[in-house]
Amino acid sequence: MNNWLWGEPTLLSVVFTFIAIALVAAFIPIHSRRITAAVAQEPALKPDQTSKASHFVIRTPTSPFQTRLPQEIIQFIFAYIHPSHVMRFRRLCRQTNSALSTRGFAALNLSLTVDQTLSFKCARNNSSDSDSDIATEVTVRNTAMTDFDRLWFMWPATYQFYYAEKVLSKLTKIKWEDPRLKRMGTRFRHSASASFRKLPHAVGGLTQLKCLILTHMNLQGGVVSSLGNLIHLHTLSLACNRLSGPLPAELLQLIHLKVLNLSFNQLDGPIPRGISDLSQLTSLKLNDNRFTGSIPEQMGSLDQLNLLDLGNNELTGNLPSQVGNLRNVYYLDFSRNLLEGSIPCTFGNLEHLRYLLLHENQMQGEIPFELGQLEELDMISLKGNDLRIPQNAQRIQSFLWQQIRSETEANSMSNM
Repeated sequence: MNNWLWGEPTLLSVVFTFIAIALVAAFIPIHSRRITAAVAQEPALKPDQTSKASHFVIRTPTSPFQTRLPQEIIQFIFAYIHPSHVMRFRRLCRQTNSALSTRGFAALNLSLTVDQTLSFKCARNNSSDSDSDIATEVTVRNTAMTDFDRLWFMWPATYQFYYAEKVLSKLTKIKWEDPRLKRMGTRFRHSASASFRKLPHAVGGLTQLKCLILTHMNLQGGVVSSLGNLIHLHTLSLACNRLSGPLPAELLQLIHLKVLNLSFNQLDGPIPRGISDLSQLTSLKLNDNRFTGSIPEQMGSLDQLNLLDLGNNELTGNLPSQVGNLRNVYYLDFSRNLLEGSIPCTFGNLEHLRYLLLHENQMQGEIPFELGQLEELDMISLKGNDLRIPQNAQRIQSFLWQQIRSETEANSMSNM
């Protein structure tokens, strides 16, 4: 029943479109008679005004909606058309565009579609249509995306704010992704058929959220500053999108954040020094972007970090020695950047370090002997640099020889 009412194909949308046309047609004769009466009452032109007669033109409206229909009538006509189609009618004329762009119309249109959908779910699950039951349904509903959730990213701002307030504001967790784009992997970045989406500013009104995961969504544009309003957030992942621009300063207000994953985007600019304000971070992934500048020394104060991945950016300068203060870190990736200098000897303090990836940089000097004394170290990757192995560092040598053998085997398998 619900799909028949509001899903594809939208049968009621077609029906109400015809009703709209019929109502408009009813107004045309009335308006035409008013024009005729107005012309009949015009005084005859005087002889000295005959030269101006060629400039006297009666203009009839090119669209029925350009008549002076009350805005409420226009809104009532279009309110029954499904939200996925109604915005197309904004192009009819300026008056229609103005009527369909108000928050009031967004509330009316969505209340006749979204609210009925939620009421249907409540009736099925709770045998009640009360407002409290609708709120409960919204709070505990499955976090998988609905058709309306998908439309949320493409609606005008008036629709986005109303939908966020009435439908999404009670949620504590959102985990959405596009399965088709996920199957495509990173190839979706070059796909012209992928639907365009932007992260709505209305997301800042979802202040109950503790977990926000929007991956493989083809999100474009910048990271909106309104995310700074989500003060209860502990997990934020916008990975595998097309987000661009610098990180907004408001993001550093999420002091309870534990997981921040912005990898595989097109973000640029420097990594803000205020990243140290996110003192509860345990996982920070900014890899596969276009970040520039040096790695902030303040990052060494994130003593709760277990994972730090800054690989495949355009970072320059030296590795800060303060990274050696990350005593709980087990995974460090600074590979595929433009880093220079040597490996700080303070890395020998990382007693829980298991993976150290520094390959494809411009680093020089001698590998610290202390790295060979890290008992939990399982992998070290240093290729593509100009680093020297210290004497009597058999453990480091064995790591490097093991890496060479693995790469040789991988290449031989790919050539078979």
